[in-house]
Amino acid sequence: MLAFVVCAFCLFKGYDLFGKQAYVRMDYSYYGEYKTHFNVRDEDVVPSYSYFNLSGRVDVSDDIKLSVHLNNVFDKEAVKYRNARSRSTDNTTAQQYIEYLEGRSLTVRLDYTFY
Repeated sequence: MLAFVVCAFCLFKGYDLFGKQAYVRMDYSYYGEYKTHFNVRDEDVVPSYSYFNLSGRVDVSDDIKLSVHLNNVFDKEAVKYRNARSRSTDNTTAQQYIEYLEGRSLTVRLDYTFY
């Protein structure tokens, strides 16, 4: 089975901050255990994982918006994808391709609208 469960929860709220419109958003994502191939080996099973993201935006003026995004807030370490290089069940030392969830990252964004 290649399908996996995705459960996402998002909380988005607007506020008035020093007379300016501001927004806060929290995202929670959960991925259930899944298999990456039809011809599955034990090395192809990805365990379930979850993570939180947090972001905020302030409308500094009609033309300028300032945003901050904090992804993977708790710096969760998880495997996103696994694949054994060999399909043979006799090969116990096969190389693996493993992709990990990105660590915590902070992004600051400034948007300016030209009229």
